[in-house]
Amino acid sequence: MSTGSSRRSAGLSTSFSQSGPPPTPRTPHSRAGRAEEGFTVLELDTFGDDEYRDYAQQQRAPLLQSATDATFPSGYRAAGDDEPDAAPGALSCVWGVTLAARRNMGLVVGCTVAAFLLLVIYLALRQPDTLAEYVGDTLASATPDANDLSVIPVGMDPADVISYANYTRFPLEPMQYKSECHKLTHDFEPQGGYWEGKQDVLHRVDAKTCSGTITYMLDGHVGLLADLGLIAQAAGLAREFNKTFFIDDTYWNRGKWTDYFRDLHHVDAGPEPGCLPPPPEELVACPRTAKHWLINSRTAVYHFGASYHDTFDDPYVQGLTRFKPLYARAQSSFSHTIVPNHATTELIRYARSELASMLPDSSVREDAYVAAHIRQGDRKGVSWAFHNAPVPVSEYATALLPLLNTTPFVYAASDDPSALDDLHSLLPDTAQFLTLPDSAVLKLNAIASDEAYVQVAFNKLGDEDRATLTKGVIVDFAMVSGMWRAKDDVAPRATVCGFASNICKLAAVGLGWERAFGDMGRQGMVDRATAGWIDVDLKGAVVPEWEAYEMFN
Repeated sequence: MSTGSSRRSAGLSTSFSQSGPPPTPRTPHSRAGRAEEGFTVLELDTFGDDEYRDYAQQQRAPLLQSATDATFPSGYRAAGDDEPDAAPGALSCVWGVTLAARRNMGLVVGCTVAAFLLLVIYLALRQPDTLAEYVGDTLASATPDANDLSVIPVGMDPADVISYANYTRFPLEPMQYKSECHKLTHDFEPQGGYWEGKQDVLHRVDAKTCSGTITYMLDGHVGLLADLGLIAQAAGLAREFNKTFFIDDTYWNRGKWTDYFRDLHHVDAGPEPGCLPPPPEELVACPRTAKHWLINSRTAVYHFGASYHDTFDDPYVQGLTRFKPLYARAQSSFSHTIVPNHATTELIRYARSELASMLPDSSVREDAYVAAHIRQGDRKGVSWAFHNAPVPVSEYATALLPLLNTTPFVYAASDDPSALDDLHSLLPDTAQFLTLPDSAVLKLNAIASDEAYVQVAFNKLGDEDRATLTKGVIVDFAMVSGMWRAKDDVAPRATVCGFASNICKLAAVGLGWERAFGDMGRQGMVDRATAGWIDVDLKGAVVPEWEAYEMFN
């Protein structure tokens, strides 16, 4: 008791007579209703030390007495008090045990815990399987359902959860993915490195689903080769970072990927062969660190810009040589991912066989012919010299003339058949042409373009017409680039094309690095005297002179 309490007790002790009656003990029905809890602090302060000892001696008898005892107050019987077998001694015993338990609660709890620990130690030593089974079941029952998408995983900030609650159809449409990227990034690339970002949707747990994926979504917003250039980079990233690559053709206006190319599972199974693609509602376009990252021609601008080059270009060299890692990535993708199916391969073989039949010497293969691709339609020149107009056909003819000194055989391709006629008329009569419109193979003649390619007009064609033209452009690309050729197939010595065309960009990949760009030297500049990739648009006026892909708004 504190000093202040002692002084208060001494001052109040005279209010009680030592010979008077002691304070009346509280019963279960007293004002507080809890006699077993003793005095309050205020009441203790009103007693002197001697008075408290006298009172304590009077409380040696149990506060709750038998109902038959003469001192039990009348009028407070509870139900069952009159039962004949209610033994007074038993009630006193029970109450005594209860009071003892209350006074020694810490000891009781400690003994209980000790007994439990002893049981665990015993099971761990003698029956570990039983213990593991019990603990596993207990933890499993306490773990939230992994398939419940309302449960945020441990360690994930709720602010980083991407919600698609406002959408009802999955996968989202390409423009919706672009909108999601805009909301997240505000059109600024994240700081801190290429693989930066925490946001993601919630995922179900399914052992059959691939643990990490990259998906490219086709929709027909851009031309086929523009999509293939982006696919080549995305598929390369998937290989390098141990993710499974998928193609989504839900909204593609050219049909199915397998209408033209081999099923990815047969050519690029990824690190988890046989795993399933993620549910479409789990595909995320931004950030690129999402578990199941999706890219399309509209969202590529968020991922393949400056940060992509900063991360994957070779920083230890100069000029175009810095792009060699991207070039190698594209080349690998055209070998392992973008592979023509049997029907498409057969069309390409028809074209190569027809050109080979024109050669006087069947042993010539590597430099059998020169190629030209003339892009017309909705593609304009990049150089100011052409003032936002298609590159004139005469520019292609001028670039081809010196090449005809090595071989007179020309494979010419264009989206506009009239441009092919113009080129033929501008070259000497000694030049021997092969084009799809003039092919003697009916299957090749049937897939030739009959008018200049305009994306908006193409999108309005019927499904069959779009599929036919798609096959034609794949064959043309294979012939002007040498892509997908077998060891004994004919290959072009050089390719003349315009920078604005994506067929032109990827033709360099088919030619091979040295054949395409010549002896670049330490400065990494294209050697135009020996290079087989000849751009008639910019003509080396812009550095770097080549790009692996095109990005779109």
